[in-house]
Order: sequence, then structure tokens, then C-alpha cells
Amino acid sequence: MINEDNASELISFDQHTKQGGYLIEGGDDYGTVLGEVIDYIMALFK
Repeated sequence: MINEDNASELISFDQHTKQGGYLIEGGDDYGTVLGEVIDYIMALFK
């Protein structure tokens, strides 16, 4: 969102994370880390 200069979505995302949303530090392999986090969260609903 920063690279795309999309201020409105960035503001929305920032508010979401402040209200209990998720902010994941993925490092260089953020796609894999995000998949693992989603799998973990979805397992909580089983």
C-alpha cells in the first residue's frame, strides 16, 4: 500500500491492526509465513 501510494487503504489497514487485527512480520519469505499463520488460525475454528 505504501509502494502503491494508496493512503486510504493504508489508513484502513492501520486502524484494523489497532483494533485487534493481525500484523505479521514475514521476513524474506512472507508468503510462506502468511500461509502458516492462516493455517494456524483456521485450525482454531475446527
